[in-house]
Amino acid sequence: MVPMIAAGDQRRLILAGGGHAHLHVLKELSRQPIPHVEVVLISPSPFQYYSGLISGYIEGTNILDEIRVDLRRLAETAGVRLVQDRVISVDAKSRVIHLASQESLSYDALSFDIGSQSAGTDTSGVLSYGLPVKPLEPFMKWAVQEHGDEAAVVVGGGAAGLELSLALQARNRTKGGSVSLISAGSLLGMKTGSRMHRRLTQIVAKQNVRLYENDAALKVDQGIVTLTSGRKVPFQHLIWAAGPKAPDVFMSSGLQVRDGGYLLVTPKLQSVDYPEIFAAGDCAALDGHRPLPKAGVYAVREAPYLWSNLRAFFSGTELQAYSPQRDYLSLMSTGNRKAILLYKKVLLYGRWCWKLKRWIDERFVRQYQRLYKR
Repeated sequence: MVPMIAAGDQRRLILAGGGHAHLHVLKELSRQPIPHVEVVLISPSPFQYYSGLISGYIEGTNILDEIRVDLRRLAETAGVRLVQDRVISVDAKSRVIHLASQESLSYDALSFDIGSQSAGTDTSGVLSYGLPVKPLEPFMKWAVQEHGDEAAVVVGGGAAGLELSLALQARNRTKGGSVSLISAGSLLGMKTGSRMHRRLTQIVAKQNVRLYENDAALKVDQGIVTLTSGRKVPFQHLIWAAGPKAPDVFMSSGLQVRDGGYLLVTPKLQSVDYPEIFAAGDCAALDGHRPLPKAGVYAVREAPYLWSNLRAFFSGTELQAYSPQRDYLSLMSTGNRKAILLYKKVLLYGRWCWKLKRWIDERFVRQYQRLYKR
């Protein structure tokens, strides 16, 4: 029988995951702890990588320290205990989580900010010959290595696949490597032939990335991706960025989910079944609202509400309701210190877009690094 660590006289808040919203909670805890509440952070990695800067690291415009937050040091600054582990199930009735290490922890409140996983990894051969971009830790171990005159294939026509393929091509420019991008639908889901779609495909073509649109990866063999059209694309490295998939933990724990497994939460970011369970960011589905894009901007906007509501939960005061915005600004690096800016029906492209993106992204990371570097 696995021993359970009791909360003792103190109440306990468990933060599962080190995503955008939980980084904000840790920042606030460093300034104002919640009285008589022990806080435990569960994360499989001691670092939280900022996805918006990974393409910059691959291209060489950012160093490793600029793209990640040291969770151990941040947790220490906030008076939070870090447990390097992963939540694999929740016994919501008993208020107990079970970890991959077979340890168990009891809680009074539990908050999830664990993001999403890579979709389509059950496609034949992907896990044998490809590298999913999520979880990020294994991908980053690959990214820090030097890759020279080799063929890379990126599967996924969303923002992540687009940025990664163009960053790899920018890095390969002086090494002679080739990059192909495979998109099951149209690039970024844009209407094929529209003005914005034509502009985007022109940018990709100008960077000499070979684009396969509306042609899904059917199976992966050693060194070859076979598409639904029958075309075969050779590779030395296969990066799998085929969109998001819900984490398994919610459905397997019997919690109420939506959209294929994302935890269903009220506008107060509480589970519809268990008000002591909270969730924010990509891992959550907001009840009463359309499915939100899996974009970091929502986690950033949810963060102050999550922090306020966790404090309110323990003090017995009123919680606040979050309402998501309809539109948001999207900035995507296209390599060679340029980026595209998307907002509604506007697409802009150039170096100033990249400078804006870099300023926003690096400022986000630095606000947390400053807490433990001062």
